Amino acid sequence: MTSKDLPFYYNEATYRFSNGEEDFIVTLSPSYGEVKIEVTQRSSNRLLSLLDLK
Repeated sequence: MTSKDLPFYYNEATYRFSNGEEDFIVTLSPSYGEVKIEVTQRSSNRLLSLLDLK
């Protein structure tokens, strides 16, 4: 959830990028103290790694 009227701390930010073989999704939720990192293999869409810090 994001709102342009609220400071970054109260929003959730999602970043998506790829190195050509793996796709990465990084989600930051500062106000909840949460960070989530997902890595999937691009060719098979198989989940390779999931780090969900709370």
